[in-house]
Amino acid sequence: MENHTARKTICIIITGGTVLETASSRVLGVKSRADIAAWVRAMPELTLIKTHLEIQIFHNGSDADLKPSMWLKTAQFIDEHKSDYAGFVILSGICNIPYYAQAMMLMLENPTFPIVFTGSQLPDYLLHNSAGVKDISLVSQDAGIRANLVNAIHVVEKGINGIYVVFGEKLIFPLALQLKYPLAVIPFSYEIGGVVGK
Repeated sequence: MENHTARKTICIIITGGTVLETASSRVLGVKSRADIAAWVRAMPELTLIKTHLEIQIFHNGSDADLKPSMWLKTAQFIDEHKSDYAGFVILSGICNIPYYAQAMMLMLENPTFPIVFTGSQLPDYLLHNSAGVKDISLVSQDAGIRANLVNAIHVVEKGINGIYVVFGEKLIFPLALQLKYPLAVIPFSYEIGGVVGK
């Protein structure tokens, strides 16, 4: 018998891509469980979401240190817990998202639940030295995680099954996705027809 209460929970898997700038110009990210409360408080938009969110930290190193073994760990976790959650949001650094999402398509073929990748364009080195946040935000038009995370959660809430990348207002099919414009509003290039929706 399926646990319908658990199915209303969305699992957020953190492997990077969490950096945001607060209203008071402080830079926050998640590197340990102790960071989660302040990070969630900095995104009041999340309080409008009725679905329960459960946060798992799979990687707390640099975005640049993410290895393919993390892809396998993620796929195994999702396969083992697919009936426990309404869907999964995987946060990662934008340089990892194209490879990560494409690898997940090979390891979890045709999932019957949503798996959505997204992240922040603000690199994790800003947690140690926040110089440059303003310059990046000007180019990318506020590249923080807020809108990306909220939109990814909405995709899961709507039950859009499959593996997707959400960035800005675009829902993108990961096949042939490439990082092309790291600081642009949409940092990826993709095949014509790769945008599934908004």
